[in-house]
Amino acid sequence: MGDLDRAQALCEESLALGRRLGDDDTITNGALNLGNLAAFRSDPGRSIEFYQVALEAWHRTGNIDGQACALCNLACTALYDEDDPDTAPAWFQQSLASRSELGDRRGMADCLAGLAGCAGKIGRTERSARPCGAAAALRTGIGAWIIPQMQALEDGISISIRAAMGGEAFAAAFAAGAALSPDDAVAEALALSDP
Repeated sequence: MGDLDRAQALCEESLALGRRLGDDDTITNGALNLGNLAAFRSDPGRSIEFYQVALEAWHRTGNIDGQACALCNLACTALYDEDDPDTAPAWFQQSLASRSELGDRRGMADCLAGLAGCAGKIGRTERSARPCGAAAALRTGIGAWIIPQMQALEDGISISIRAAMGGEAFAAAFAAGAALSPDDAVAEALALSDP
């Protein structure tokens, strides 16, 4: 409904109640939503702060899916909002490993696209197009929807990678990535010591 102030107040109240009750599930929901609200308000420092609170609470509960979500949110904030392609890859890789283990193909696609963005931002175009293709194939295969803001960010990275590589080279590498099995795409992305 676009009422960010009301959402902020409710999420802050939820987080405070969760902390008072010692309820990590309520803490994670409040912190994750406050992190998202900070992102909508273009405040990446606060986003990271709240995503880390959620991550810590999910660690306490042993919720691997939640940890993977928080790690991906941390990575996206570092990459897209703070323009920090050096910090983001490790978070994307940790999230990717967990999401692969859980069989979360949508989450795997998000992490692969993020790793492509990291490589593209530091000029490693040869390492960008293949995970772009793998992410697109995963999303198409499951009919995954992506929020318009994230689609615009990923499209911008793809355009810059295509411009740097040339259309033909980009298309060939993208197609090669799209042809990878999900397991092979994940293995390739996790094998990079300096993604």
